[in-house]
Amino acid sequence: MAQRGARWIVAARSVIPSGVLEMSARRSPGTGGCRPLRHISYFRAVDGVPAPGAFSRATVHNGLVYVSGTGADNDTAGGAVPEMTAAEETLRALENVATILRATGSSPDQIVSASMLLSNRDDYAECNAAYVDFFSKHGGPELPARSTALWGVPTTAKVAFSVVAVQPDPSAAQYTE
Repeated sequence: MAQRGARWIVAARSVIPSGVLEMSARRSPGTGGCRPLRHISYFRAVDGVPAPGAFSRATVHNGLVYVSGTGADNDTAGGAVPEMTAAEETLRALENVATILRATGSSPDQIVSASMLLSNRDDYAECNAAYVDFFSKHGGPELPARSTALWGVPTTAKVAFSVVAVQPDPSAAQYTE
């Protein structure tokens, strides 16, 4: 338990050859000892493809994986994205999320919460049907908790997803360059 008025310092910050940035923090000396308090892994690239913006594709902390907003155009395979329907973009975006989750040692059936970000409210029904279809094939018996929002990011994407998932086996994480 943290002491009142305890000071915190960054104990270690290093870039691992795999391209994953790791950070851990501990209480500063003189406040009851130096024990590890947190460990965060940053997945900046997946399958050799860097995040297409000023963010990490995912971070992992205390057994949870936080995946940044990922759309069809954030393709982890690096291929060009053809014109797609909202349903097709939804499925491709969720496949990209699944690729990121596998790289962190997780999978779609471990998602506990998802945010569906739409650029056009008229696409809701089509995206929702594709979302349910994806999880009927790749998720567990139940759908994860979800929120849906309209977003105003200047993009041609129709839909993007941000998710939180459990990391059941940290040793399965694929730290690639």
